[in-house]
Amino acid sequence: MRKLVEDPHLLDEFIQEQPAYSADFKALVIKLLDQHQNVEQVAQLTNVPARTLYHWLQDWNQSKKKPS
Repeated sequence: MRKLVEDPHLLDEFIQEQPAYSADFKALVIKLLDQHQNVEQVAQLTNVPARTLYHWLQDWNQSKKKPS
């Protein structure tokens, strides 16, 4: 069953008013990147600039590499 979000425009305002992105939010956005495989689409969904998404993705991938 599909549920509708009431006043979705308020979500955009809420996200834009946040002083910084939490680690939980970043993890959720990276999960969206994994599922959608489309940075521009995820940028539109989350109101996070594509450049920032690329940076978060790079940080995530670098953090998973083991030092030799």
